[in-house]
Amino acid sequence: MSKTLIIAEKPNVAKEIAAALGVPRSKNYYENNELIISNCIGHLVDLYVPELESKNVPLPIVPRPFQLKAKENTQQQYDLLKHLLHRSDVSVVVNACDAEREGESIFYRVYELSGCLKPVKRMWITSTTQDGYLDAWRNLKDGAAVHHLHMAAKSRAEADWLLGINGSRALFHAVGRVMTPTLAMFVDAYQANKNFKPQDYWEIHGDFTVNGGDFTAKLLDKNDKVAKFDDFNQAKAALVNIQQIPDFMVKDDFTVSKKSAPYLFSATALQKQANKQFKFSADKTLQIMQNLYQDYKCLTYPRSDFDALPEDFLPTMTATLNGLGALQEYQDIVLNMNNQNLIVQNPRVFDNSRIDSHYAIVPTGFIVKNGVETPLSQLSDCELKQILPADEYAIFNMVALRTMAAFFPPAEYAVTTRTAQSGDVVFQTTGKVLKVWGWLSVYGGMDEDEEKGFRLPEIQNGESTSAQTIDLKALKTQAPKLLNDSSLLTAMETAGRKLDDDELSDIMRETGGLGTAATRPPTIAKLKEAKGDKPPFVVVEKNQLIPTERAIAVIEHLRRHYPLLVNPMVTAQWERKLAQMAKGQCEREQFMAEIEWAVRELVQILQTHKMPFVDLSGVKQAKTFVCPCCSGSLNDKNKLLECDCGFKLWKTIAGKTLTDKQIHVLIENGHTDEIKGFVGKSGKSFNAKLKIDRENKQVKFEFTN
Repeated sequence: MSKTLIIAEKPNVAKEIAAALGVPRSKNYYENNELIISNCIGHLVDLYVPELESKNVPLPIVPRPFQLKAKENTQQQYDLLKHLLHRSDVSVVVNACDAEREGESIFYRVYELSGCLKPVKRMWITSTTQDGYLDAWRNLKDGAAVHHLHMAAKSRAEADWLLGINGSRALFHAVGRVMTPTLAMFVDAYQANKNFKPQDYWEIHGDFTVNGGDFTAKLLDKNDKVAKFDDFNQAKAALVNIQQIPDFMVKDDFTVSKKSAPYLFSATALQKQANKQFKFSADKTLQIMQNLYQDYKCLTYPRSDFDALPEDFLPTMTATLNGLGALQEYQDIVLNMNNQNLIVQNPRVFDNSRIDSHYAIVPTGFIVKNGVETPLSQLSDCELKQILPADEYAIFNMVALRTMAAFFPPAEYAVTTRTAQSGDVVFQTTGKVLKVWGWLSVYGGMDEDEEKGFRLPEIQNGESTSAQTIDLKALKTQAPKLLNDSSLLTAMETAGRKLDDDELSDIMRETGGLGTAATRPPTIAKLKEAKGDKPPFVVVEKNQLIPTERAIAVIEHLRRHYPLLVNPMVTAQWERKLAQMAKGQCEREQFMAEIEWAVRELVQILQTHKMPFVDLSGVKQAKTFVCPCCSGSLNDKNKLLECDCGFKLWKTIAGKTLTDKQIHVLIENGHTDEIKGFVGKSGKSFNAKLKIDRENKQVKFEFTN
């Protein structure tokens, strides 16, 4: 009897698929009369270029074709899969690796290196609940349906290898297709901030009294913009003239301003919001999202670029939202939704034109409790917060609130534009009051992106008043802001272009950005890491990303001699072509020819124009610490300090990023003084000391009475 072989990306996924399909374990895989289920362990096979084993190999290195080689540390697992692929009773192979470009690469490298020629089916998993696995199994795709995605995965890996290996060897510093233009954004933002020279300017402000009270307004120029004077004498002369005016006529114009609910979370949008709200790095947030998807099964696929749901997804979301409503935390919100009949086919939520192979990140309605997949409706709030660690709960709560908010109508503001006018002299101010909460009711009426509104005192239109005071207000121009993870993710999405939020979703589907939702966080993390004796390209200070001297020197040299590699729009166009290739709209041969041409030109130029020596002695290096549990060395892994004995010290704990001094004190003394600003599972802040539990090799909270 012929059998079907299913290959998952990781051991735990193979185990869960086997449980969902009722396949028992047999030796080191799963098997019954119809199915065999096994797994990769991430990438089992790497690109292999024999030339790299020779010293002083001339550049450029352009393999034709690239070869494949099993990784030494997972050779045994590759051998097992090769054996299973060639079993005579296996007639069909199912790729159940992650439903993304990289999942195709992981599977097909094993499939191709093994020499297998059997038919391939695709198990496209978007939810790791039991129902999610069963749905993916019942709706297997033909391998040919995702052939173009495989070609895009192959081309992406080879393009990154060609640019990375050749560019790095020619420059003697690491470069990359996505990494280098991203680094250029750091450098540009830093230099714009550092070189900024503030300029003095003056505005004229007037304080007016009407029957209903007082208000302050600013003088407008002839273009109805706030008048800004670069010259003090001109400002003073204008002030003297205006101060002679005895009366002003006051008038109000009333409008209604509406603000729609934000779209559902894509991966990048969620990472940006977590950085704003909790100061989480993009890489940390992605890891938390992966935990919530893979381990707790309470969120859908975490690496999605999309912000909508399929148009046939309403029944699923109705059940999910009502499940959330069983929790006291969300009970009133869901009750409000049902009372207003809001759980309907809302086009801002359900839109097939804004999805592709994946859809927005939303709760699944389930969570793993004591190893068992459990509906959220069967849990109490306390149980949910006990199951999820603080950081995981914070992200889950963000997704749950955003999902519910998306179904609500717009918030409405009453906007009052008030002018105090005498002839050509016009002062203006604006009052803004939230009248209809709409989606803001989910957040208690607060909108952190909206300027705080205020109510103006009432007037009679045409009322006459005199100014109590009219004075100059001395101000300075503000320097451009440094990047943080949130603003950098936006810059990577837009390839450095300035776009409004409403434009972003449509524009990026057409033109592409730097990297994808899956690759942006690790790219940023890589730039923060030291490599060998070389310092990182970027350091983090107070949630701001600061390029090191090494980064500045590399970007300045490349910009002078090979600007193509630092231009984000060039990389964005390459990313766009990869996305088109995944849809069968771009030929692989054409794309690779363009990359090879760029590599040959890059090597020729960099070998002609050698990069000057960069003194790295003054650049920040990773600090070394002695493990408080075993006196071994703590390895700095960017997000944490880790010892081989098992002790780990995360640099961010409960939403609070520890300073270097706090880390030093904790390791040296075994405890800290009270630290303010931790964030609990409920989202509320608290203060506590940190203490090292040497017996259990953990860092624990210690609360003062």
